[in-house]
Amino acid sequence: MLEQIERTGDDSMSAVICSTLPGKPVPKIDLLDLSGAINWPEDDIAITPVPRQGAGVPTLM
Repeated sequence: MLEQIERTGDDSMSAVICSTLPGKPVPKIDLLDLSGAINWPEDDIAITPVPRQGAGVPTLM
């Protein structure tokens, strides 16, 4: 699930990917699948941990 979706520039955005199951980590996300789902170039996508958060909340940048 995407939360805190923000436009960070003309061609950029950030969002927090959260697990939909409490206490479970976000499953592995294939960047090619994500690129197709959000119609964004695969080379411009990065998924990084959220500081001071567990594996249930990585950030999409």
